[in-house]
Amino acid sequence: MGFFDDITPESGRATRALPRPDGQVQTPIAIRLMLARTEQVAVAVVGLWAFAAGFDLLVSVQLRDEVPGTSVASFMAGLDEEPLEDEFCRLGIQFSTGEKAANTELRAAREESSAIAGPIMKVRAGGGGLLSREWRYWVSPLPPPGPLAFVCEWPYFGIAESRTEIDAQLILDAASQSIVLWP
Repeated sequence: MGFFDDITPESGRATRALPRPDGQVQTPIAIRLMLARTEQVAVAVVGLWAFAAGFDLLVSVQLRDEVPGTSVASFMAGLDEEPLEDEFCRLGIQFSTGEKAANTELRAAREESSAIAGPIMKVRAGGGGLLSREWRYWVSPLPPPGPLAFVCEWPYFGIAESRTEIDAQLILDAASQSIVLWP
């Protein structure tokens, strides 16, 4: 079974995810993680920002050439279809405890974060052009100590499930330096 096979809106995980906080100055983390790269496409994590209750994750997608009839934005559409189309770029995170979240979970986009079983990976913003695009995701709660995996799979471009790991302590240390403006 692959990483994304058991992540569904009905996963039924224990509730503990928090919404992205307002009134807080986050701590930036300089990072660049290549998740996948082929002759036609590259997917990378190009930024992290730590908060007391989670972190923002910036993912960059670059296409080498235009794909006829599509834009890079169209590759993130199609979440309402079952099963997911091969054109959809799947992204996920996995904590050292085995808990995971992915952009394939519709629940994260449709419900209040505080009512969602955690962890969550909720898209916050996205933009770009025909050949490049970036998406910013809110991930909550903070990961526990140990390895934190970033996972990517994109069948349309021949990208099999790939994992890149960092030490979660990097995020935990940065989160401890975030500033809560108004408790």
